[in-house]
Amino acid sequence: MFSYHRMSHATKPLCVFITLLTFDNWTVFNTPSMGNADGSWSIALQLARLLNLRYGTEFAFTYGPLGFLCSTRLPIATQKWEIIVYDAWLLVQTGFVIWAFLTRRFTVFNMVMLVGAVLYLHSVFGGEPPFYVFYFCLFVLFYHLRTNRHWLVGYALLLSLFTFYVKANVGLVTFLCVLTYVTYYSLTRRLPWYWPVFGWAIALLSLWLSSVWLNTDLVNFVAVCLQVVDSYNDTMHALPPNSNRVMALGFGLLGLTAAIPFGYLIQTRKKVVTIGRLDQLFVVTLAGMQLFILFKEAFVRADIWHLALFFKLGLLPVSLIIFFGQSVRLARAMLIPAFLFIMCGLYVNIRYVKQGLNVYQFRQLLTYGQSLGEPAPPKPEVPAANQLPAHWLSALKSSTVDAGPLDVSLIYANNLTLNYRPRPVFQTYQVTNRYLDSLNATFYRSAKAPAYILFTHAAKSTLDNRFPFADEARTKIAMRQYYQVADQHQDWLLLKRKIRPTPIDTAGRQFLRTRLNNQITIPAYNGLQVLQAQVQYSFFGQLVRFIFQPPPLALEIESRDGKHFRHKISAPMLANGVILTYPEATTASFIQFMDANHRAVNPIQAVRLVSDRWQWGFKPLITVTFVQLRDRTAEAYYPAGR
Repeated sequence: MFSYHRMSHATKPLCVFITLLTFDNWTVFNTPSMGNADGSWSIALQLARLLNLRYGTEFAFTYGPLGFLCSTRLPIATQKWEIIVYDAWLLVQTGFVIWAFLTRRFTVFNMVMLVGAVLYLHSVFGGEPPFYVFYFCLFVLFYHLRTNRHWLVGYALLLSLFTFYVKANVGLVTFLCVLTYVTYYSLTRRLPWYWPVFGWAIALLSLWLSSVWLNTDLVNFVAVCLQVVDSYNDTMHALPPNSNRVMALGFGLLGLTAAIPFGYLIQTRKKVVTIGRLDQLFVVTLAGMQLFILFKEAFVRADIWHLALFFKLGLLPVSLIIFFGQSVRLARAMLIPAFLFIMCGLYVNIRYVKQGLNVYQFRQLLTYGQSLGEPAPPKPEVPAANQLPAHWLSALKSSTVDAGPLDVSLIYANNLTLNYRPRPVFQTYQVTNRYLDSLNATFYRSAKAPAYILFTHAAKSTLDNRFPFADEARTKIAMRQYYQVADQHQDWLLLKRKIRPTPIDTAGRQFLRTRLNNQITIPAYNGLQVLQAQVQYSFFGQLVRFIFQPPPLALEIESRDGKHFRHKISAPMLANGVILTYPEATTASFIQFMDANHRAVNPIQAVRLVSDRWQWGFKPLITVTFVQLRDRTAEAYYPAGR
């Protein structure tokens, strides 16, 4: 079934032409984006490299030490030659895939399909570089499965390591795919038992040596990544009202794509089991896993931008089944979802994304070539809101500083890059459970903490209408203990480290057993209180959380003056703790919170944990703990190991 033909002199220029159609960069460098979450983490990756921060301990994020290369492309800590080498490699790798398609069975129909797929992938909005490398890794493994060219396994291992250090969550799956492939290939080819053992040992040794080279604490890097991904699934999910039709299309396509190979396997279940049939099942399994990972990435954060990626990139794992399938009938059947991915992707891009189609392939090559000769990289325009007062800058340039909760671009905009000393999980919206919050709180209590913190508590400082005092609750307690408000400029506060920290400890605890959606009256206490709630998913809630999104949960707050507030919340954030203080996100409320001498009566009268129509997704009984604080020692509030 699987055969190759030598490429003719006529098809070589065609291969080069199609490869050039895939090029999708206008310039060598991107321009830094100011004042938003995505632009800030892109800048933070560059600053981490510039300052040589150790990943996993000093800097914790899903993007790794090579994330600066293909995911940000900013002229801060990246050299031009590094981007050029990466782009050249990407073209060569893409050319290899196109060469493999053209040399397997060259027909006019196959050529038209290939050109159409390339034009589609280039023209519609969106991109995810780690996912492309994941696809290349699977392609190389399946190519080895058919050709037995063993050097390809080593190359696939390098691709998986590169993916891991670009984005750990995608890279970890890619690396495990390589290990699984080595085991499968050895067992099905009846090679000696020590071959998979030797392959695993080489892979793990390569992973460890590369972590040493890239200044990465491997264990902590993986642990933080898994924590971020798990809690991201609970906290960052969204269901925008204008995306229902698009989500229905996505579910339909996923179901159809899964049903066709499943139906084929059912129909052929009585046939003799051969190596070829096992290979078919293996290809379908890994390609299906890649499609499901893409589905989860798109449908957890189900805004139109993420959903569009599913329709664009979903074509890639489908193409693996078409190209490497042992059955002609299955390959032809998979052309149906491939065609539907293209049609639905074009529809979503034109109807919802409204970015237009990118049909400027050769203009991009021209502008990219022009940017190669530019002597200076692009400089961003700094918004007035991001410009700090001169007397602040005078103090900060001779000291160390962190910025929170989101806008790290403030550091870059004010030329404070060499003074940047971030907490490990450097953006608040990623700190969504006890483990991650404890990392940041411990850092602010340590001798490595910065002398200053740039902080804002305005409404724009949180994502998805989250309650600001549910974000980084432990870290905010540490900030209250070790920092004081030194100055204010518009919505920004300058926090300065205290000479002597304010001791805080636990004055008492009150426990309550209640039900979801019931009103919870806040106990009277003249001081800070923290609410901790153990909300557990039901079996169906866990199932929906795994397949799609967790059931939504909201925190309703009733103030003593009769006002009502409703915020998005998640089970891990409730287990971590919610500081019961001023319900309105204003600068004044945070200043009062930071004042250790402030003894106002708790302004919150009652709260409710609401699941609306999704009650079946949670166990009905919940345990609530009120932790009452007094100014003695912060460590007693969160004892070790809790």
